[in-house]
Amino acid sequence: MNEQTPRAVPDPDDDIRRALKQGSGGTSASHDENVLAMAADAADEISSRSPRTRSGPPVWLLPAAAALAAVLLVPVFLPEPADTLRSTQAAVQPAPNARLEEAPDSFEWPFVSGARSYEVVLRDAGATEVWRSGDVSGERVAAGDARALMDAGGTFLWTVEATTPGGTTELGPYQFTIASQ
Repeated sequence: MNEQTPRAVPDPDDDIRRALKQGSGGTSASHDENVLAMAADAADEISSRSPRTRSGPPVWLLPAAAALAAVLLVPVFLPEPADTLRSTQAAVQPAPNARLEEAPDSFEWPFVSGARSYEVVLRDAGATEVWRSGDVSGERVAAGDARALMDAGGTFLWTVEATTPGGTTELGPYQFTIASQ
């Protein structure tokens, strides 16, 4: 067993006496004695509460180590933000370059981080806008009355305009073809 030699704590009375002798600057000797006596009493009271020698690690070491461990380990165990999880789960529907037998019932797209709303724009093969969904809060919109426009068949392009605090982000264009009826 390796025993450490306790370190002596400097006597605070010596520091007080030294300071008073150097800077007494005209105060009375009795005043100096009273201050020294009060300082000695305070030092005795303090030393009776805690030992003057200490062995082992500093008192602050354990809380500091716990705080460091928390800072380093917490990010490892935090779940991914919901935005990140959602963005990998949504697939584009109708899929790019899909060949369909009939008009799709809906349009689906991946989540855009920070998006407040979305709007789907459907265009014909000549890139002329033929339908606009209006603002949608989720990542899916029913084709609605656009189905009637697509029933005749042909090639279509569609885009999604995501409104974010930074402006508008466009997804696509995605192309799909519907077989002629």
